Amino acid sequence: MTEDFKRRLYASEKSIKLTTIEQRYYDFKEDIDNWVKIKFKSTPDNEYAFFFEKTFPSKKDRTEYVRKSVGLAKPSIGYKILRFLIEKKIVWHFITTNFDNLVQKVYPNVIEITEENIKTHEQKININPEYPIVIKLHGDFRYDWLRNIDTETQTLCSSVLESLKGLFKYLGLIVIGYSGRDESVMSFVEKFIEEEDRPFPQGFYWCIKEDGNYNSRAKTLIERLKEKGIEANFIKISSFDDLLIEIYKQLDENDNKIDEWLSDNRVLQPFRVSNRYDNKFIVLNYLRIIDYPQTFLTFKYKNIQNWEDLTALTEGKHIIASFFREKNRTSSK
Repeated sequence: MTEDFKRRLYASEKSIKLTTIEQRYYDFKEDIDNWVKIKFKSTPDNEYAFFFEKTFPSKKDRTEYVRKSVGLAKPSIGYKILRFLIEKKIVWHFITTNFDNLVQKVYPNVIEITEENIKTHEQKININPEYPIVIKLHGDFRYDWLRNIDTETQTLCSSVLESLKGLFKYLGLIVIGYSGRDESVMSFVEKFIEEEDRPFPQGFYWCIKEDGNYNSRAKTLIERLKEKGIEANFIKISSFDDLLIEIYKQLDENDNKIDEWLSDNRVLQPFRVSNRYDNKFIVLNYLRIIDYPQTFLTFKYKNIQNWEDLTALTEGKHIIASFFREKNRTSSK
């Protein structure tokens, strides 16, 4: 959402239609980034709340924006796999700071626990609840920016957090797609780890994107847990969906609909190059990539002296070849 806020602010400032920017986002992205740096010379770590308030100063407008965004959200394959994990009782507890109801969309028979109903639902937060539970921690941004949250609102959030201690004393935690920027949430976890002898006894794993940065506070949490003999670490993932797909592949049981989706939508991992070549680029945005090679080979061929020889050798064949150091590298279907 943060990038959307920046686009909206830029469009308003430059009198450009938002749809024009959305259709040509990559053409505008560098200009938007530079404009943001000049316009907002210093921004807080939690940019989400900062730019949300700048884009929609009115609380009513913020509420409407979230309502529309949530309404448009559709469950991806990762959430469909979550449904399968729920049905098999492999995963039974969900904690989220998101506004959406994607878990409920794939598995309606869950209990949702929020700040508003914690007083009547607190007893349902236990190790073996009758139904799967979704605990919503909207953190500091549910109502307004931190400086505008009154004591009562902070107490409501605290009530939900306190109710989690019973879970965290016996279970582990996998963190996916969370920035760690909610002060109320992070300070609670830090305090819990310090106070307990064996917090998160089943393990603590913080997932980050493969090209992402380590959250410094999360790093400190992991180090402290290791000192207490708890298995804890960062896990690099390419995406939420890819992680859930990999988990699904490790299971002994199968779901026909998920298998059918995986068969029709092969998960294609992006190519990666060494950081040594980060100043050299191949522009591939002229043609859309619809498929990737399945096989890569390296070989030596004495009679190939130049590109003309290589082109003649592969012409008419379903093979793409190039020179690679002293060897030739090919890829094929």
